[in-house]
Amino acid sequence: SCASYHASPFLGVDPRNGTARAIVDLADRLKPTLDLAERYGVAIAVEPYIKGIIRSPETFYDLHRLVRSDALRLNLDITSLYDLSAMMDPEAYCSRVIPTFGERIGVVHLKDVKLDEAFHIHSSLAPLSEGITDWETVLRETARLVKEETWLIVEHVLSAEEGRASVALVREIADGIGLELT
Repeated sequence: SCASYHASPFLGVDPRNGTARAIVDLADRLKPTLDLAERYGVAIAVEPYIKGIIRSPETFYDLHRLVRSDALRLNLDITSLYDLSAMMDPEAYCSRVIPTFGERIGVVHLKDVKLDEAFHIHSSLAPLSEGITDWETVLRETARLVKEETWLIVEHVLSAEEGRASVALVREIADGIGLELT
């Protein structure tokens, strides 16, 4: 994987992901693709993920400074950035972190996580209606930053019914905050 030294983020993490060297190596690998993207007027989005090389707004902007390319965007999937403190207060976390990405957001993924009962930290994917994320905060903060044509993608849906319910929830919340979705 381009954004992680470990092939499967669901199974583990490689400690090299948290190093400055990893960001430099990633920039070196991405730069030729970003140069092509600039030439053709398209963008390339990377998804920050807590176990990957790009794991925070700071590491994303470290990468951006190295590649110096306006073609670099990010796929905002806020729950992929949750650490324990974020899970304890996701509304405050989303309100603080989403604005730091500014206009670099190219696409938005919506999935949720929940904390499961366990001796220590155990979280799992959850339908949007059953997780810990305050979707009103996410949609409000994201809407302030993205272009009108930005895609919102509901992901990790296990059934058609769950997908319909998740989309309905997103539309209901968007209507409630005056956000028009097409």
